[in-house]
Amino acid sequence: MKPRYCFWSVAEEEDATRMEHCVASAHRRGVYTPFHVLSDREIPGCECYDSMKGQQASGLHKLIYLKAAISKLNFEYFVWIEASSLFVRQPKNLVSSLGRAPAHIPLIVPVDPDDETQLPTGAAAALWARTMRKAGLQNQPYFAESAFWVVHREAVATICDLANHFRIVARESGWEADATPAIAFAVQMLCGNPEMHRVAKRPDLWAVDYTHQPSIHCGNEGWDCEIPGFQQSLKVNPAIVHLPLTNTVTSSP
Repeated sequence: MKPRYCFWSVAEEEDATRMEHCVASAHRRGVYTPFHVLSDREIPGCECYDSMKGQQASGLHKLIYLKAAISKLNFEYFVWIEASSLFVRQPKNLVSSLGRAPAHIPLIVPVDPDDETQLPTGAAAALWARTMRKAGLQNQPYFAESAFWVVHREAVATICDLANHFRIVARESGWEADATPAIAFAVQMLCGNPEMHRVAKRPDLWAVDYTHQPSIHCGNEGWDCEIPGFQQSLKVNPAIVHLPLTNTVTSSP
């Protein structure tokens, strides 16, 4: 039976090697969902397409690729996965993470307009919250990484338009927003109940390891995901782990 979704990414230069490790870790766990990757070279285990040289520093090139190319693939859902991700086990019921929404992004911690905590991305939590409010978000704003997110094919154009709208509002507010807050805003705008999209709701699916300790990923008991800048942690035992800001190629467990 044809899978309902595919993984996709953009991986050039060192990221191409990271993506090779990511896909190899998936295959070792018995995950054979198709990977479609825009790259500057062939990556084993992936369906590869030529990327435009020189990725934008903002990361918003991924939205251009999504709308112009990936959305033309014959899948119902498209799952973005960052190259520096590893599969610990097979993800179960991945599509169910959307609930009744047309998109999903794991929401990590709530942010408020008066919260000057620095987010892992470097921006102040207050800046995220104020801009999301100004751009039209009525629900509680949340910080989210754009390393893993899911969108239904019929919502692709809307996601791209909302992300672009957020960038315009951010620029009017005096800052240049990159892909992470733009995509986080766009997906949250399409989620009626943000509580259903929190990492804590699906601790078995995806999490980010800011500490880069691969030895903790494979335990049966899970591990505490600590959020830099916030005095809290989340108990997780995810099938997919993201290792952000990796300067060297990381082998899979």
